Amino acid sequence: MLTQMYCSGVANMAALGNVVSWQKLDYDFEFHRHPFHTDITVLVLSEGKSLLKVRFGNSIPEFLLFVFIFCVINLLILQLFYFNE
Repeated sequence: MLTQMYCSGVANMAALGNVVSWQKLDYDFEFHRHPFHTDITVLVLSEGKSLLKVRFGNSIPEFLLFVFIFCVINLLILQLFYFNE
């Protein structure tokens, strides 16, 4: 079970890396794999160096990362209350 989860995690990280680097997503149809070309903007937020290979990237100061996360959480809370009324 743990080995199966590890293999899935490695495959998922490889898929994310391909989307970031090549804008290509390989989908496994069990009987064959098919690449789909994508046009996805990716924002990688990390306190340290990312596991994904990012071609263009600047490290974000910790304070700005905290402010960004705080704003996103507040927007989600406002949206939750707005749609529940």
